[in-house]
Amino acid sequence: MSCKAGNDSTYKKIPLTAQERQLITHSNTFGLDLFRTVNVAEADTSNLMISPVSVALALGMTYNGADGTTKTAMEQALRMQGFTDSEINKAYRKLMLSLLSLDPQVQLSIANSIWYRNTFNVQQSFIDINKMNYDAEIAALDFKSPQSPGIINKWIAGKTNDKIKNVIKSIDPQTVMFLVNAIYFNGKWKHPFDEKNTSLRPFIIPGETNHKVMSMMMNANFRHGAQPDFDAIEIPYGQGNYNMIILLPNKDKTVNDVIASLNGENLDEWMNRMKETDVQLTMPKFKFSFEKQLGNALTGMGMGIAFDSDKANFAKINPDPINKLFISQVQHNTFVDVSEKGTEAAAVTTIRGDLQAIWVREPYLFTVDRPFVFMITEKETHAVMFIGKVMNPHL
Repeated sequence: MSCKAGNDSTYKKIPLTAQERQLITHSNTFGLDLFRTVNVAEADTSNLMISPVSVALALGMTYNGADGTTKTAMEQALRMQGFTDSEINKAYRKLMLSLLSLDPQVQLSIANSIWYRNTFNVQQSFIDINKMNYDAEIAALDFKSPQSPGIINKWIAGKTNDKIKNVIKSIDPQTVMFLVNAIYFNGKWKHPFDEKNTSLRPFIIPGETNHKVMSMMMNANFRHGAQPDFDAIEIPYGQGNYNMIILLPNKDKTVNDVIASLNGENLDEWMNRMKETDVQLTMPKFKFSFEKQLGNALTGMGMGIAFDSDKANFAKINPDPINKLFISQVQHNTFVDVSEKGTEAAAVTTIRGDLQAIWVREPYLFTVDRPFVFMITEKETHAVMFIGKVMNPHL
């Protein structure tokens, strides 16, 4: 049994200049390149999901603190070469604001925050530019307090509807900053699947036989397009601003073939060529979480210098030439749940900034609060010029 539906409402238009479209294409190229790079490192049998927007926004905030060759490397990794700081920030802000409040049937929140050690000096210009462009919440915390990880984790859980929790297990002594992006999405299908049509259906898993999964089914008009490596279908949420696009490899191709073929330019091209077609859609329900450290992937994409404790240059966050700041970790957590009613998804990108460990030892407490001996010596020969003791400083 199936249900019949059509795509009869129009989605909300987003006015974009030619440059804004170009910048968003570059951002998509970054996301696809990152996905491809992460995919190479994952087992072929593993589920995988990242949020390119989440990673880009977190790195965009961090980029505002970079200088010199570190800044150039981050531009390369973000695929934003040739654009000014202002253009990059405006593009990410435009992207962020454009995504919000598009569809009353889709709940979407995007939140950014910067948390730093309360004894670490942060350039006011770095704070201001991230407040202005990313609406970043800024907070100084006592990172030595055992409550600090919980404070940040509570913020993350709140911004992801409790779908992503306990991202930060502890805070290392050399860590002085966390830059965090959190995205939460809850979209209802424009045409919900009828639960009565959900049943166990075959699903091919390499190396396994006779595998069946709970799969949904409906008849509807969907935008569809056939490409050399795959078939594509666009499944709308709400009024159609947001869609799930499924890329189904041709029988002589694999998922890796499809991933390898994608880039920002051809993504725009084939999406524009999709046409409405009457389709009987059968697809599995699925739900999973994914966690990945992105340092190796981003290093492979060109920004390895940002992770180098000796060479990284984040002087626009803190200009201290001795206690140098570098990115020690980029952690990415995602969650997705696809059912008959729609899709719930969340992502968090947490960028951890550390100081070179040699300079961030906690101070040894030396409190002169009892009788003591003192000496006056000559530095080179260590000759004791004077020696004494103090039993009562007030005598």
